[in-house]
Amino acid sequence: MKTVIKLIGILAITFIFSCNCIFAQNNYPRLTICKDGIFIECGNEIPRNFSYKIQKTFTGKEEWEDLVILHFSGDKQVFFNDLYNLQETIDFNFLFNQSFDDQLWDFIGKTAISDSVPFAGVVPIYLAALKTAYFDSDVKLGSEYKYKVTRIDNNANSLGENLSKPIKFNEKKNDIKLSNSKALPGDENVILEYKVDYNDGSFYRAKIFKSVYLQTDFEDAGLSAGISSREGNLIISCTDTNVREGRIYLYFVVPYDKFGNAGAPSDTVRVNNTSSNSKSIAAELRAISDTANKAIVLTWKYMQHKDLVGINIYKSTNYDKDYELIANLSKEDSVYIDGNVNPIQTYFYYIETQTVFGRSVPSTRVIGMLEAAYKAVAPHTIDAINTADNIVKITWSKPSVDTRAYYVFRSVNMEDSNFIQVSSQILDDTSNVITYYDTVNIQNLYSYYYAVKSENTSYDISPFSEKVSVSIQKPKMDLPVPMNLNARSSGDGSVLLVWDNMEEIDYAYSIASYKVYRKILKSSGEDSTDFVELNDSQEEFPELNNYFEDKDIKPGITYLYAVKTIGKNGEESALSAPIQAYIPIFRPLSIQNISAVKVAGSEGITLSWNKTSQTKVVKYKIYRKKVGSPQELISELEPETEQYIDKTNLNPSDVFYTITCVDKDGIESSIEEWSGIEY
Repeated sequence: MKTVIKLIGILAITFIFSCNCIFAQNNYPRLTICKDGIFIECGNEIPRNFSYKIQKTFTGKEEWEDLVILHFSGDKQVFFNDLYNLQETIDFNFLFNQSFDDQLWDFIGKTAISDSVPFAGVVPIYLAALKTAYFDSDVKLGSEYKYKVTRIDNNANSLGENLSKPIKFNEKKNDIKLSNSKALPGDENVILEYKVDYNDGSFYRAKIFKSVYLQTDFEDAGLSAGISSREGNLIISCTDTNVREGRIYLYFVVPYDKFGNAGAPSDTVRVNNTSSNSKSIAAELRAISDTANKAIVLTWKYMQHKDLVGINIYKSTNYDKDYELIANLSKEDSVYIDGNVNPIQTYFYYIETQTVFGRSVPSTRVIGMLEAAYKAVAPHTIDAINTADNIVKITWSKPSVDTRAYYVFRSVNMEDSNFIQVSSQILDDTSNVITYYDTVNIQNLYSYYYAVKSENTSYDISPFSEKVSVSIQKPKMDLPVPMNLNARSSGDGSVLLVWDNMEEIDYAYSIASYKVYRKILKSSGEDSTDFVELNDSQEEFPELNNYFEDKDIKPGITYLYAVKTIGKNGEESALSAPIQAYIPIFRPLSIQNISAVKVAGSEGITLSWNKTSQTKVVKYKIYRKKVGSPQELISELEPETEQYIDKTNLNPSDVFYTITCVDKDGIESSIEEWSGIEY
């Protein structure tokens, strides 16, 4: 029994494919490989006052063979008889009703173009019934054919003719991919749902195949498949009512395009048909904090043990997604201790019961959190040095593996009560040595004292670290050092630097401008160059802007930036605390869908492709690879090029091509696929 797609499904598919229904007359004839033949579209004008004469020839034959003359009679009964008869030819079932038939026929009488007829661009049998297309089933696998379509008047006089390109009749597979997203048993029915993971634009319908496990072979289940859209994906759904409780069924789905060509079958899904799995046997799932053992304890009860095999426990830090299986337990267990947790971190759990019929639906989800169980340890190996005038570099070592953040404090003496916090929270749970730069405003020689506190994953704050002192000499110029320098790398190949407006912070200084400096860092974090001034203060900061955009950067490099304040008399402040900016490498994409054609009688191989839409690409590189030999670069082309002819005399069956893109920074895309030659 064939799949019957009802009228509402056709309306939905018509909308999906409507963007492909309008073509210019000079694009004809158009040829499409079908499951059992070649579909020839002659034109989009319905032949009422003329006819389409179709002739064909094939490789090795010079003469044209008359195939058929198409003429639309205008007879309603003939039109609908053709629709019914053509269903078997093109393997398409359509549900008609009298009301729709009358409306459709009335519409056909008012138009001269087949593109304007409802469903004509989606259902091939409409074009054939309108006599603008023909299905040629007299073809042989592997043979190449050409068609000639001539418009003739009622006296058989030619009104013009068009020739098709050669087409080889081979088995055609579409690239549609489906995956099962739902398979729910229900004693009296099985609910199936499939998601179209990849659609090359040709998806039209699907057939569901079914087998009774260890009893029957797979066969067409004859199920009516509904098609809908959810979150941008096509969804195929159906309900199988021809089932029995306690049996195991296997299903897979095959997608088809509108010409009957099949795609790859989906994976086979197994359904244990019992409603016992529609509910969880486990209940009262709880998550309890066990600070003594630094763990979360899960407990649950069973409503019944019939058919129970085991328990699966799942865990995530996100309520809605990313759950991972953390334990498989026996049916005798009702407690699980999860020691792989951090304090003050929210975790979500659910359990699945495993029965002889398969897995149940997930239980309700519970929230678990280990209460603060660890005391923070103070940082150690504290050091403070005066690096440049009034800039102090403070470094310290990570005290424990659970440390997540730090706070820097400063004082003019050793008394704890006089220490004030000078840094915001410094989040860093990866570095073993941490550095902070403190800028101080001084009037005389000072000895400052510094200490650091840490914060751990229990959000506990440690005591002060050991206190260290540093002597700072008054700077030679009374200009404030720019503070809170920040660097942001944008996607357009630039770095934006922003810092505090020092004129607003301290009005006592006569600030005229700023100078921005940059150096390059090695991958080890060491300096590889000296600081170099990037801008002319007179040109870049006419209005004393506290930002600067560095456009002269290279991908894959880490830059270190610093800023100086410039006074109106030319004096300069010390360098600000530096900030790093890494410029990521964005590799362009390679050319896809390359056509490599060896045309009989022509010289060389013709490569063609669609030019890239990537704006930063400056050239293409074409590579050729022979079987058993390394790849070789054969040409470099401008990005506007869409065709190249390789005139090297090679065996087409042994040669493959690929095209990469190179951007303005010289970064080349990766080789993703090789294209063989059509001949």
